[in-house]
This record gives sequence, structure tokens and C-alpha cells, in this order.
Amino acid sequence: MPIELHHDESRRVFEARLDGALGHLHYQRCHEASGRRCLRVPSVRVDPAIEGRGVAGALTRAALDWARSEGWVVDPICPYVSAWMRRHPEYDDLHDGRETPAPEAVRPPLPFLVPCRALPWHAPFGWLRRGAADLSRARVESALFGFAVVVLSLGVLAMAWALGRFALLAALLSGFVFIAPLIGVGLYAISRRLEDGGRPSLRESHRVARRVVGQAALFALVQMVILLLWSRAGMMVYAFVPMEDGAPGSLWAFLALGSAFGSIFAALTFAVSVFSLPLIADREVDMVTASLSSINAVKHNLPAAATWALLIAVLTALGFATAFIGLAVVMPWLAYASWHAYREVLDASAWPRLEVAGLEGSSRSSR
Repeated sequence: MPIELHHDESRRVFEARLDGALGHLHYQRCHEASGRRCLRVPSVRVDPAIEGRGVAGALTRAALDWARSEGWVVDPICPYVSAWMRRHPEYDDLHDGRETPAPEAVRPPLPFLVPCRALPWHAPFGWLRRGAADLSRARVESALFGFAVVVLSLGVLAMAWALGRFALLAALLSGFVFIAPLIGVGLYAISRRLEDGGRPSLRESHRVARRVVGQAALFALVQMVILLLWSRAGMMVYAFVPMEDGAPGSLWAFLALGSAFGSIFAALTFAVSVFSLPLIADREVDMVTASLSSINAVKHNLPAAATWALLIAVLTALGFATAFIGLAVVMPWLAYASWHAYREVLDASAWPRLEVAGLEGSSRSSR
């Protein structure tokens, strides 16, 4: 469905409608000392239901085209509009000639946690739908990342088969846990680029991954600590709840206690990672803030988080059931869906957008 645009000059707003949801670009008229008329754009707002579908870009383009037709220059106060104009040099003639203040210079102190929205339990199905759309729009890049996931998974399996379960644990702790976040960040960069209305590339994904490699290492360290504690808890269960031959009760007690500990650590791992990785791939935020914000968002969206965790488990199991081949599709799909989950759940507009030097698509977006 095409985006419907409407300009209400009396209210000084451009409106966009898509699938029943709205987006707005408000502007102000002013006159510079030189006598030139100036169009000042303080904000662009888009309903979360239609984020990532080019609505903000369409509103910005419509406003700039109108300003040009009226002979106005543009003062892009809004960080998103400023970044959009930097990415589209064909609108350079509309700049008012003044340097736009850096967004950080006018922002209030950042809160400790990224604010979150409350969503219904079925929201994850919308994330999967939008993730599938990204998968369809970036088939080549998705296929290459999917191939890398399959090769990496088969390599870990082969190592475990050859060297035993302790080698598997070592491989997970030393390699896979660190490499997997970087692969995820690369996939998030594709969704971010598509959301900006651009064309994704492996070069951009690589540069974004390099940009956040330090944060990804900290994330991997957190995951390693959780896995080590999980492993230690399993050993303690094995030591304190021995299984006796011919005593089904001891077996059930062992399984119940082990499952309880496993569920706690699995839930903690999920809560820490579900929104934090997409956040650090998009915003200038440290890993501690990202992880705590992810936990807070899960706490305020328990039904949706439980649904999402179940969907991830089912789809991942299907990927494994196909001799790992299905992971080539499932993993990119889940990564794109996770990006849209983050965008819908967390309101990170107060944090500056992650910029990657040398890329046209780097920006500072208010959404």
C-alpha cells in the first residue's frame, strides 16, 4: 500500500498515512536577517506500527520539495532531518548556511535506563512479519550471513564430536559466544539500512560490527560469566542430588532441580540479550545500560517476551532439525525480527544514533 501524504499549510504540518497509522512532520516559518525565508523543522514523528517503512523519509522529502518550490531555505533542527539531508546531497541548495547544533549539545542528561513501551502478547508475530520483509529485501546479504551461521554451527558440532563435550564448552565460551554477537550486529545493520530507505551492503555491516566490537566483547564476557555460573550450578545439582539405581524419585528430583536452575539462567540470558544487542548496533550506548534496559523491558513486557522466547526456541529447533541447513534462513530472519522488536519496545530517541565513518547511511535519527 502506498504512503498517503497530505500537507495542511494552516497547521504547518505534513501528514502521512499508511495502513491506518499516521506520521507527522511539523515545521515553522521564519525569516533570516538576510531576508531569506526559512523553513524550520523541529520534529518528525511516526507511529511505531509503521516504523521502518520509509514514512519519515517520505515526509522529509515532501517537506523539502515544497520548501524548494516556495524558494525557502531549511533549518533542520530535527536530528533525523539533518541526517537525511546529509545523506541526500541533491538538497544541499536548501541549507540555510548555518551549522546545525550537535544534538548532544542540546539534549538533557540521559536517563539510566532506556524507556520502554508496553506491548501486547502477540506483538512478536508482527516482528516476525517485518523481519520476513527485510529477509525478502536483502536476499543476497541474508544468504551470505546464513551460510556463515551454518558453517560456524557445523564447525562447533564437529569439534564437539571429535574432542568431547568439554571441548564444546570451550568452543562456546572462547569463539561462538564472541562471534555470534558480531554476526547479529551485521544483520541488524541491514535492517537499519533498510529502515533508512537505503540499500544494505556487507561493507556497511562489517563497519558497524567493527564499530561496536568493544561492546560486543563486553557482551560476550557477560554471556561467558552466565554460562560458567550455569555450568557450576549444574555440577552442584549433580553433587547434592545423587541419582540412585532403582529410585525413580531421585531421578525426578534431579531433573526438577536441574530444570529449575536451567530455566533461571536461560531466562537471565534471554533478558540480557534480547534487546541489548540491537540497541548497541543502533545507538551510542554502553553495554551495561543496554543490558539493564533490556532486562527492564522484558520485566514490563512479560507476556510478549515469553511469546518471543517461545517463537525463537521453536524456529531455532526447526533449524537444527534440518541438519542445520534451516539455520541459514532462520537466523537472519530472527535477527531482523529482533531489530524490529527493539525498535518497537525501546524508545532510544534520547541517545544519539551510532555513526560509522565513511558510510552514507550513518545518521542521527530522532527515532
